Amino acid sequence: MDDGAVEVGVHIADVSYFVKELTALDERARSRATSVYLTQKVIPMLPRLLCEQLCSLNPDEDRLSFSVVWKMTRNGKILDEWMGRSLIRSCAKLSYDHAQLIIDDPGGSPWRNAMPDITNGYSVEDIATRTNILNKIARSLRRQRFVSGALTLNQVSSHVLWEYRPAS
Repeated sequence: MDDGAVEVGVHIADVSYFVKELTALDERARSRATSVYLTQKVIPMLPRLLCEQLCSLNPDEDRLSFSVVWKMTRNGKILDEWMGRSLIRSCAKLSYDHAQLIIDDPGGSPWRNAMPDITNGYSVEDIATRTNILNKIARSLRRQRFVSGALTLNQVSSHVLWEYRPAS
């Protein structure tokens, strides 16, 4: 953006066109509540046709979604926000590994050849730049959380002491 701020959006597919309220499919999805991700396997909340194709936020396809969009500084200070239904068309489907390779070696060439297809006029450099901006914002927000007193649980505890005192 012209003022140096960035726009960050979080989008989740709107499945309401395919899943009508109080139907058997709705009841099944409600009972599962979420997809379960295991090593090498996913147990989807909805049928695979919906999860993997019709409702998946696949690149270069228009998709209805619920979105939260923040205008924020590059340090993570929120300047404005919007929430609502939207139509999105993503330009790439990165794995966590893709994003981590970009973060670990921003100017590196090994990951450039391992990137998935990028569409809608964006380039590998565009994706790398945006990934690193998001990482900078995430690091800043994490730092701010700890300055504000967030609990750090990264120390290994060799034991836990419990004492039982029955009520008198």
